[in-house]
Amino acid sequence: MVALKFSPVAAAEQSVLRAGAAAVDITPTVLPAPIGNGWTRRMIDRVNDPLWARALVIDDGVTTLAMVVVDSTLVSREIYDDAKRTAEKATGIPASHILMSATHNHSAPAAAELALNVPDEHYPKLLREKLARAVIEAHRRLEPAKVGVAAVNEPSEVFNRRWKIRPGKIPPNPFGRTDDQVKMNPGGMAGDLLEPAGPIDPQLSIVAAQALDGRPIALFATYSLHYVGGVPGNSFSADYFGEFARQVKQRLDGDDRFTAAMANGTSGDINNHNYAQAPVNGEKRPEPMQRIREVASKLADRAVTAYRNMKLDAGTTLAVMERTLTVKHRLPSAADLAWATQMLGPLSADTVSKVTHIPGVYAYETLRMADPGFPQTAELKLQAFRIGQAAIATIPNEVFAQSGLNIRAASPFQTTFTVGLANGYHGYLPTPEQHALGGYETWRCRWSPLEIDASTKIEAALAEMLRSLQARSR
Repeated sequence: MVALKFSPVAAAEQSVLRAGAAAVDITPTVLPAPIGNGWTRRMIDRVNDPLWARALVIDDGVTTLAMVVVDSTLVSREIYDDAKRTAEKATGIPASHILMSATHNHSAPAAAELALNVPDEHYPKLLREKLARAVIEAHRRLEPAKVGVAAVNEPSEVFNRRWKIRPGKIPPNPFGRTDDQVKMNPGGMAGDLLEPAGPIDPQLSIVAAQALDGRPIALFATYSLHYVGGVPGNSFSADYFGEFARQVKQRLDGDDRFTAAMANGTSGDINNHNYAQAPVNGEKRPEPMQRIREVASKLADRAVTAYRNMKLDAGTTLAVMERTLTVKHRLPSAADLAWATQMLGPLSADTVSKVTHIPGVYAYETLRMADPGFPQTAELKLQAFRIGQAAIATIPNEVFAQSGLNIRAASPFQTTFTVGLANGYHGYLPTPEQHALGGYETWRCRWSPLEIDASTKIEAALAEMLRSLQARSR
């Protein structure tokens, strides 16, 4: 089943482009709070640096769109939809025109259930309120503006984290099988590495808005890097996404009305560790936040240079398309259920207490997905934005780099990029070829639940949406 919503390109000759941006603090107010990354619940009682929801609203006189980047590991569609409804009521921006995406920093409070980890009663409520507030405040700040989009390559900080390994060197996976051909993050296996299992996407993409007097309003970037890490222990942090925003604002001398942000692209199989390069004996381990600052600095330099060379246009036209795509869940077989039941017994209120190791986590996930109440299908919200001759595709998953490259290749626009972890969360999105290779990201669970052909269907749907946006702009 497909639901389709479309906003036409502006046709009014006298329309005036406007833009506004805002950042709203989403740091948890109740500590300790559970961290969003991890298979088990772990409470954090310190904040290293604030977390933010950063919003950019653009209005061409006919169409208004909003982009919100959230310093969170993942956010459920329910939270996003509630926030969008509130923002729509306050601003008139249709909910289908609002893009909200998580950065996927691994050092944010839990906003949705993941394995044995569940959020507390406070944080999801805070997010609902403040994500809406970010859109409302950015909309309130709308002013005449020029907008531009640019893309540059920065390959030095992205590496495919999935590696093909010599036969017989990969240990059994949590299900007891030995058919995986790749390993994620294969540290300490330099002598057994064959080649990366997939490509990278080095593109750093930028959407920028500038007031008519030249004052910067916003710079929103997207890069396909999972996260950096190296946060001080047991503390919340926005990771390099937040540091990038701080450094861009500093470089551009932005005032209180300026907002920068870094969204996550297609980084489901990407990090910034070069496993082909063996560690140097005696090499000093980076200090906390050191690599975060280094990566953010490099990308901030590239983004600011691109901004200063960018062609900004007060006549940029906008269009938005949203589509709901139904795909199947990859449900456990009878044999899978028997394995999980033998390990943990039937699913019950005390099953969690029986989980003592990683295979137990996957047995628990199998029981949850085999439960009659678990849905047979997933409803994926896809969006396509047009900003002038550039397009943004959005997917509610941890998207592999190959899918991002495929979407760009199929797009009729001059510049195209994909924002992942957008408008909900439906786990990893390996391509069918990567499913065949196995490895962590393909192991069936609620953070890798979709059918093997899901990426192919998503890519096809987005390609059709982008073609429709381009065709209707003529």
